[in-house]
Order: sequence, then C-alpha cells, then structure tokens
Amino acid sequence: MTSKTCEPTSLTAARLLKTKREALLKKRVMDDLRTLAQAGNPIWYYKAQEVGRRGIPDIIACVNGLFVALELKAEGEVPTPLQAMMLANMVKAGSKKAVVVMPSTWPAILDEVKELLK
Repeated sequence: MTSKTCEPTSLTAARLLKTKREALLKKRVMDDLRTLAQAGNPIWYYKAQEVGRRGIPDIIACVNGLFVALELKAEGEVPTPLQAMMLANMVKAGSKKAVVVMPSTWPAILDEVKELLK
C-alpha cells in the first residue's frame, strides 16, 4: 500500500508567498507606527482582523487628528475592486490619506505620516 502525498500546487505556493510578503510588510508598518506612538506622538492605529468586514483597509489610524487608511499589498499586487472602492470612499469622506502600501512605497508614505505629526 502506497501513501499519497499532497503536493502544493504552484497557485497555492504563490498565494502562500504573497501572504508571507504581506505579513512581513504588515509587521514592518506596525513596528514603525508603534515606534512613533511610543515616542509620544499623537497617533492611534489598529490592524484590521482577517475575518473582519471585507474591503476594510489592513491598518486604520488617526495621526494628529487626521484619518489615515493603509491597504497593504505585496510588491506588484493591486487592491481588489472592493478595496479600491473603500479607499476612494474614505478619501471622498475626508480621509487625509487612504493609500495602497507596498514595500517599495512604505518609506515615502512613512515620511508623509511623519509630516502629519508636525
């Protein structure tokens, strides 16, 4: 009797890699926001739950009284139509920043967040 092993498909492997990249980005962003908050800056942030309402950005924050929404994506990924609509609605409602964040764009976005603290 031979046992069969379940080999992951390339689609599954790609999805796992994308999820890992986004998790690493989420940790980096959360660490940077935590550092700003621990330095006494007026910042509050929240990491949305995986099983929360669909389309809600990964991180929502209040920076010096201004609403900021961050949708985290692996490099080259794009938001779903629902995520894009939610970000657009947040901007329409007056959000100071509602953006898609990738590893390559985070340093510049972090600089913008720091500017909001001034």
